[in-house]
Amino acid sequence: MKKGSKGVKIMSILFIIFSIIGVITIGVEIAGLGALAVSGGATTGEVAAFSGFVFGLAIVSAILELIAGIIGVKNYTNPAKMKPVIVCTVIFMVIDLIYVFAQSSGTQGSMGIYVASAILSVILPVLMLIFAFQLKKDQPAA
Repeated sequence: MKKGSKGVKIMSILFIIFSIIGVITIGVEIAGLGALAVSGGATTGEVAAFSGFVFGLAIVSAILELIAGIIGVKNYTNPAKMKPVIVCTVIFMVIDLIYVFAQSSGTQGSMGIYVASAILSVILPVLMLIFAFQLKKDQPAA
């Protein structure tokens, strides 16, 4: 087994799991904001403006994470197929960090949860990138 391939496989499985959890969480958050708007806790304009941007980022991030995970699981032994994994992971990480900071700027209270979320948003993609680059380095020269 090539160096990095086991890491790519494990990280790809984690990406798939966390992207599914992310989609479920986004659905729950959207439902919660809908209930808040209906109950009069916030105006519809406030909810729509903030949630449209934040949830758009979250959905794109979850989809990119899922794509990187699926490609990684399918091709974890093939160094030539790591470029899409690397590209999706970098874009996912950037969008996820924007999402975390956008979400934290729209709320009041403890920043601890957002700091932890930002750290996790960087750690998992960086690990995936390390393993993918290790595997890609094993690719024979063309």
